[in-house]
Amino acid sequence: MRPIHKLFKLLNICLMSLGIGIILSTIIIKIHSCVFLEITEDKKNWQDLIIHVVICVISVVYLYLYEKKSINTFTKRPPNFFRLGPGIVVAQLIMIFSMTLWTSIQQEWWKLDTQLTLHFDSTAHFLFFGILQVTCLAAISEELLFRGVFQPLLYTITQRRVQSILISALLFSLIHGDRANMSFYFIMGCFFSYLYHKTGHIIYPIIAHAMHNLCMVSIIYFQIEEKLDWFMPRFTILSRMILVIGCWVIIYFYISHITKQKHKAKRLN
Repeated sequence: MRPIHKLFKLLNICLMSLGIGIILSTIIIKIHSCVFLEITEDKKNWQDLIIHVVICVISVVYLYLYEKKSINTFTKRPPNFFRLGPGIVVAQLIMIFSMTLWTSIQQEWWKLDTQLTLHFDSTAHFLFFGILQVTCLAAISEELLFRGVFQPLLYTITQRRVQSILISALLFSLIHGDRANMSFYFIMGCFFSYLYHKTGHIIYPIIAHAMHNLCMVSIIYFQIEEKLDWFMPRFTILSRMILVIGCWVIIYFYISHITKQKHKAKRLN
């Protein structure tokens, strides 16, 4: 094994171990709040506890397989990064626009409270929590877990791409524990899983996820949400729905096009 691959493997094991440690600490806190503090009337605490236990078990199993079966999800070199990277950024920007429309449709049609709950007290808080934790760490850890771990394992079990994408996206939406935004997270999970399937490397869904989180925290910090709430109702629900579906169709064919170019370039080389 080359030294760079050994470094990637060590980094991968360290990141997964750190993630398992964070999940275990969350489990301990939730057990303390659910059992010792006797907060049994809140079913959401128990649901979150069960989900975190399942994630922890699957992560431990993956680490074992990574070591024993030489799974190399993260050590592959990103193919044609400078060609695919800009295309992924464009696709994510279109996706952000479509999901903003989708959120406004949810608010009006189903009367769901889909308002973002984050709040930043200062610029330092925005930079540390919004940029470092939400934009960078959350995007990296969630993609490593859901796309890097769950999706390959689900495909190994089901041997079906569509099922592995849908189930990993469903797990992605469940772990966020936000019923009002369940469809939002499920659609985004499908998008990130589809990116991982078409590009074959975890770096591309990480970039897309980080861009999405950056836009969300920026909307909150710069107080753009109120302007969006004023602007979106100017369009009818039908016109917004047509735009949303149109954006998703464009993204599907655009991703297929740029990844097809990648495979052609690989064959020529």
